[in-house]
Amino acid sequence: MQNSFILCALLHLFLTSLMAAERAPVRISLGGARKVEAIILERPGIFEIKIRMIGVACFDAATNSHLNRQKARMYALQAVARHLRITGGMSVRGVTVKEARVEGKSYFLTVRVPKDGMRQVGQPSEAAGAVQGPSLSLDVSTYRSLLTAKDDYVSTVQELASSLADGIPTLIAGDDKDTFFRSIADYEESGVNFFSSLRTELLSDKRLLQIEKDELTAVVETEETKFLERLKQQVHLLEKTTQKE
Repeated sequence: MQNSFILCALLHLFLTSLMAAERAPVRISLGGARKVEAIILERPGIFEIKIRMIGVACFDAATNSHLNRQKARMYALQAVARHLRITGGMSVRGVTVKEARVEGKSYFLTVRVPKDGMRQVGQPSEAAGAVQGPSLSLDVSTYRSLLTAKDDYVSTVQELASSLADGIPTLIAGDDKDTFFRSIADYEESGVNFFSSLRTELLSDKRLLQIEKDELTAVVETEETKFLERLKQQVHLLEKTTQKE
């Protein structure tokens, strides 16, 4: 009798552990302008989130990939926050990308988030420092880029501007100054073309009111001007360096 009791207890423990290890997938429809769908798989120590969305497609392949990955990763965190009923701010460490691919107009991204790398801002967590690496922050209550086409365009132009700004310091002059100036000119042309493509797309988007198109066009022009000013500063920096030599 005692042996039977022990066997039943062990079986119950095994089944409980198995259920905890592989829970049924949770499907969350975030919707929005990019019709975002998320599937959350809860596994021992991690959440695995599969995102499907309408991808950014108006730039070159590398830029589209970079912007889509940024958007999809934030959507994945948004989905986990909803799943955990988190409101307000959330800080996350240790986010890793497992898979990314494009199929037609759809972009797919699978990310893994360690459970002990997640913390709701304002609440203490014993595991807050358990996972190393850069921290991503998301304000669940104000993260609005899912809501409307206008919000998504604002998010896209800001992400594009940030990406272009990050690339400017890589245009470092070597011994050949002519090569540097050609690199600057090529980078300028690429950036201007990107902003132009985004402007063309939003002006033809029937989901936007004319007043929204005007407002977004102003945002694009402002970020384009900032980009060109940063390039000019890089050239001036080179000229000062050359004069010192």
